[in-house]
Amino acid sequence: MDADEYLEDDGPDPKVAAVLAELSAKDANVAEAAEAAFEWVLAGDGPESLTQERIQLFCWYQLPYKWGDELAGKFEVLASLARALELLQLPRYAAICLSDETRTILEAFEASYKKGMAAFKKADLSSGLRPPDLEDFAWGDYCGIVESDAQSEVSNFLELAISSGDLVPGSKGFKAAQQSLTRSFLTAPRDGSSLLERIRAERIEAWITDRRSNIRRELFAAIEPEIRAPKVLPEGSDPLPRMRWLLEQIKDGQALTKTGNLNRAFVQRAAPAYDWDLSHLPQSEDEITELWVTREFMARRKLTRRSGSKLLASSKGKCLLADPEAFWNEVCRGLLDIEPFPAAAGEVLLAAMAGGEQNYQRFCSKVSAAILQEGFHDAKGDPPVRDQIVTAMHETLNLIRSLGLYEESGDWRDRRYEFTDVGRATAIQALWSRATGPRFTL
Repeated sequence: MDADEYLEDDGPDPKVAAVLAELSAKDANVAEAAEAAFEWVLAGDGPESLTQERIQLFCWYQLPYKWGDELAGKFEVLASLARALELLQLPRYAAICLSDETRTILEAFEASYKKGMAAFKKADLSSGLRPPDLEDFAWGDYCGIVESDAQSEVSNFLELAISSGDLVPGSKGFKAAQQSLTRSFLTAPRDGSSLLERIRAERIEAWITDRRSNIRRELFAAIEPEIRAPKVLPEGSDPLPRMRWLLEQIKDGQALTKTGNLNRAFVQRAAPAYDWDLSHLPQSEDEITELWVTREFMARRKLTRRSGSKLLASSKGKCLLADPEAFWNEVCRGLLDIEPFPAAAGEVLLAAMAGGEQNYQRFCSKVSAAILQEGFHDAKGDPPVRDQIVTAMHETLNLIRSLGLYEESGDWRDRRYEFTDVGRATAIQALWSRATGPRFTL
């Protein structure tokens, strides 16, 4: 068979056709297997579109999991593809087809899907091509077209760095170098905006619009322009004085009680910072809700650590103390719970308050209605009741109160909460962080 016989209307690229014809002249079965593999790897493109990412995906996932051949037949496909890649002057890709790593993954998939996926993910990570998460950006499992394409572009960029020897997977300093290259690639300007900006814009659009609740959409529509742009603190400002004071006080260590609480003397010294106005002094941190809420939050964000019977600031916490804006951004990133249910309740609360709503009862009603419209349910399929939703909302409300981000007025019949200027900026930045973060499923 010659190359012309492969060049039908929907046939392979001329270069691929020539290679297949050369293989066919020696062994028709090899040519047939190589052609089938190329249909998966190239997906209608020419050989110039081949990347290590595509080859690895085929060898390490598509072939072992999605092809119905016996194991021996899959190895024959790999051998045929390797011969074709050699003829295309792509020896690095051919070597992947024949590597011990590929063999191990195929054998793992034969044992079970779970073992196969574990072997695939390990090899994929070790290859150095998988775009790493950055300090302020994590890739999502569920993503849009822009983000998906960006991941492939970064992988191709990293491949060039690895093949040139500028980046060596597994070497000392590899992770930092990989992150640095990824950041430079994502933030490089392209026709007025960077890839990172485009990914975030795509995420924000989906985060605002791809929801069931019309109440939620209306609340976010009112502040949408602000959510689309990250906030920047005025130079020299200190937006979180109470939390900064607490971290400063424990920076070099504060003694803990046998039950793990802050000691009584420290709690009593901290009381004025938390507006303690009762006639007696507090006896434990449990009496100052804002204190232990803030302490729990700092532990969750890894700003503190325990050393024996002492609580100290972590190295991360100490670094952030020296940079008020970084400190504030860290708080904004963690303001909303990572779990979908309380996070969704917190999102609606912050949006309502940022939009001007102040009445506590209306907060509860709007959050409850929005969460029910979103379709949350328990393991039995039952929707949450109002008390459960309000409790989830309070995880965010208690935290912003503890950080001193709003002012309270009125009595139990008409309690009103109004953001301070810093509080509103913090809420908007927290929503921006949530909107531009990795996609979550309900």
